[in-house]
Amino acid sequence: MKSERSDLLKALALKAKNRMIHRNTIGKAYGYDEVSPACEVKLIDEKDDDFYENVQRLLNSDEGVNNPIKRLMNEKIFNSLDNRGQEKYLLDTIEKYLKYRKKIEDENKANLVY
Repeated sequence: MKSERSDLLKALALKAKNRMIHRNTIGKAYGYDEVSPACEVKLIDEKDDDFYENVQRLLNSDEGVNNPIKRLMNEKIFNSLDNRGQEKYLLDTIEKYLKYRKKIEDENKANLVY
């Protein structure tokens, strides 16, 4: 079951990556300067502080975290979305995770320097 979810997430991420790579190429072929997305929905909760605290808790935990993105995603929301929505949710979660991980690492470096 975990393997199926992992394979699904990998497949969705690969599809989204390919769409992003070819985004401008496809739009220009049809005469558009930029391709607009079909949906404009903010799927991740606006409470960035909670997300930041969850990332911080994951990074500071003693146990090895194999898949932090999956732990940060809300499975009920993810399962209720169509394929395009799932891809967007996954990419938004990854983007926020990377942003906050960098911020936490920079803060930790600043705390080490006296």
